[in-house]
Amino acid sequence: MKTVKAGKIREQAAAELDKRAGEIREELFKLRFQHATGQLENPVRLRTLRRELARVLTVRQEAGSRSAKPAERQGRVVEEQARRLTSGAGEDAGRPGRRHADGQDPRS
Repeated sequence: MKTVKAGKIREQAAAELDKRAGEIREELFKLRFQHATGQLENPVRLRTLRRELARVLTVRQEAGSRSAKPAERQGRVVEEQARRLTSGAGEDAGRPGRRHADGQDPRS
């Protein structure tokens, strides 16, 4: 099968992109089953479809970013940064606490 170029994908409407993404996902699902059962005739098709799905999703994301005004995009970035700061996702988030031999946390 011939590779679909991003330029051709960009020419499609958002509804067509969503429909195509669904079709690709369905075909990938079927191919994964064929691969697991040893019935897959063309394993390269899996890679081709994954890449095509990535192209479709990238173009759809780009279209969404272009449609938002720059001020709205900036507002979303600022909101995301504020959310991260207030959610406790600072430098120590997710790391186990350091303890001295006496059980005290040296950072407090």
